[in-house]
Amino acid sequence: NISFMLARSNDQLGVASGNKNGSFSGYMFKEESTVAESDILITSGMGIYPAGIEIGSVTSCSYNKDKLINVVTIEPVLDFASLRKVSVII
Repeated sequence: NISFMLARSNDQLGVASGNKNGSFSGYMFKEESTVAESDILITSGMGIYPAGIEIGSVTSCSYNKDKLINVVTIEPVLDFASLRKVSVII
């Protein structure tokens, strides 16, 4: 899971998770969120990832009235299947 925020508004937070197909989906914490298609998502700094790393862009968003949350589908900024080498800098 990755905690994210909208690049245009750091008070709109959510959580995304990926699957083995390389796609991401998630939800916004606030019911009144103004998330929209093409919004850029970046890491929020909560958790293990530092703030400001681009995750991807919103391809669709919908309101789930049963769970009272905005659900988002995310196009990742990079194709994880194409990665050959990864370096970790501490």
